[in-house]
Amino acid sequence: MVLIITIIILLILAGITISSITGENGIINNAGNAKESTEIDSEKEAVETATVEAMNKNKYGNIVKSELQEELNKDLGNGITDVLDGDNDEYIVKFIQSERYYTVNTNGDVEYIQVTNGEKILTVQCVDSKNQILSEYQYVILKDKYTKNAPEIAGYIPNEEMITGKITEDTAITFMYYIIFNNEDTLVFTGLDQYGNITTSESQIVSYMLGDGSSTYGNALKEKEISGVLIIPETYKGKKVTRIGQNAFRKCNNIYDLEISDNIEKIDSYAFNSVNNMQSLVIGQNVTSIGSYTFWHCGNLKSVTFKNNNDCWGITSFGECGNWNEISIDNTNSRYKIEENILYSADGKILKLCPRGRAGDFVIPEMVETIDQSAFGYTFSLSSVTITDNVKQININAFNSSCIKSIVVGKNVENIGTGAFNNCRYLKNVTIDSLVIAENLNTSTSCGNLLNSAETIYIKEEITNIGEYITTNYTQTDSDKTGYVKYIK
Repeated sequence: MVLIITIIILLILAGITISSITGENGIINNAGNAKESTEIDSEKEAVETATVEAMNKNKYGNIVKSELQEELNKDLGNGITDVLDGDNDEYIVKFIQSERYYTVNTNGDVEYIQVTNGEKILTVQCVDSKNQILSEYQYVILKDKYTKNAPEIAGYIPNEEMITGKITEDTAITFMYYIIFNNEDTLVFTGLDQYGNITTSESQIVSYMLGDGSSTYGNALKEKEISGVLIIPETYKGKKVTRIGQNAFRKCNNIYDLEISDNIEKIDSYAFNSVNNMQSLVIGQNVTSIGSYTFWHCGNLKSVTFKNNNDCWGITSFGECGNWNEISIDNTNSRYKIEENILYSADGKILKLCPRGRAGDFVIPEMVETIDQSAFGYTFSLSSVTITDNVKQININAFNSSCIKSIVVGKNVENIGTGAFNNCRYLKNVTIDSLVIAENLNTSTSCGNLLNSAETIYIKEEITNIGEYITTNYTQTDSDKTGYVKYIK
């Protein structure tokens, strides 16, 4: 006891306080920190060395978990470290005795992680639409959030590309996968002869059709309950698949995404009618024909990519696709271009196709000279269209069954094709700047049924020669639009 007191007195006489020895920034604590820092540097260096050695062992320079553990065991000894599957496609090297962790990413970068809340185990059960477990993975999570690329499972596509969430304790989650429909185990194939007729004779088969061509709904899909992604195969039994038959996938609501291969030339009527859950569609390069009502009532369809250079669609091909807003083309497509999700000819002079979910008001760009057939057919959310003065031609069925409420016909429109405004029952307000169109409105079906449902018509003041249908069925009244004469029904 006397010795201890003597030492303390000597320290005080030397000007050294107790707190400077034992305090937070004291000599003893700083010595401990320095020791820990040295150990971390040493451990990290060992992991970096093992990582380089593991990458050198792999001909692609990748890091394989077992090879990284092997190199660590070789350099440090067995039982010193444990390599774990971590977050965001990283490996975690745990030093068992010190309980320190180091992450190793795919580039070979090593980082020390100071773990404050301990390690948590994330168990991911990959399931199909029947909730059957396809595979199970476990990951060590060191932080309070996780971000993980969805595991690859042969024959399946994940519902989401990333698995993300918060985690405070060991957690198990389920993650949805869709089967890929693309082979004889899931699809029905029918032989075709050189004339495109169905044949069962192997010697006469030159190509194949998906489905049996009958009136039976979904005749091309064997599995009716499990949900998946349909990727049309290019070949079957060594021969091209060139056609998708009538009703082949009609009402198959278990298809979520569809990619039509480049070998397909023809898609028959009703082939994908009422596939309500389909969200994206890719049309192959050689499709030249899409039948009537093919994608009719695909209510959740959001995006369509055209890889082909053919105007393969008709007025009813995409009818009642009210959520379709995105349209794109293949990078090599030389016939079309996209501007603000509208499809045009490459020179911009022809407006080819407007997605059926387009909403609000739309002004035809000044570069456009022609509105093509079926361009705005079955657009349910489009409120009004202004046809600018450069437009000369409106082709047949251009607005057939659209729900537009008002339209302005530019002064240079010379012709409106048959049925261009057929069944536009909400088109109540029509403004006409074109002398040619005004003169030719002699019947209710004139100029593509432009006035079939019109209640209010505005005619440019300088137009004096007006078709008799207007003067007979409408009454001139005070105009509320400067420069126009107003007629009401």
